[in-house]
Amino acid sequence: VHRLMLLDKPRTEWYMKTISSLNLSHKSVLDVGAGSGILSLSAASAGAKHVHAVEAAPLVGRALAQTFKTNKVDGSVHATKVEDLELDEKVDVIVSEWMGFYLLHESMLDSVVLSRDKFLKPGGIMVPSQAKIFLSLVSVPNLYHERVSFWDNVCGYDMSSVFTHSDSFMQEGSHVLIPLRTFSGRPF
Repeated sequence: VHRLMLLDKPRTEWYMKTISSLNLSHKSVLDVGAGSGILSLSAASAGAKHVHAVEAAPLVGRALAQTFKTNKVDGSVHATKVEDLELDEKVDVIVSEWMGFYLLHESMLDSVVLSRDKFLKPGGIMVPSQAKIFLSLVSVPNLYHERVSFWDNVCGYDMSSVFTHSDSFMQEGSHVLIPLRTFSGRPF
């Protein structure tokens, strides 16, 4: 999932541009759900005095610690859930890619709000600080067949119960270019 997120160039470039536009000199930064560490690296490059990268997955945390070392980042990698984190300081800035795909996919909003309440200095900055969801009905029969009706006939067998008992269709993230003609209305 980290690779897919990094390959989403408009998203990654927005974060990097926004972080680099902040005056981070003499400021401490907390990266919640640091993952690949791209936001932490951006904050360090933008002059942050110290970066705290919090990553709940131990294996990813170890890789991130090595990434910090390789890139000479003055920071700390905390391989723990942010809910269990203890810091000796409040931070000036919190960055996070809490929304994953589709804005609410990773369900990290609660963790980011807790981080804000527990670790952000008064007057501190959160990146991002707001978000919008746009919705529109679409009809994409090929995608429906590929993910849903496929199970109706697998080598001559009705395997629709596999789909019925699996919510993986709703959990799979994918980028799909949807032609404008498939929209049933304007996004709202």
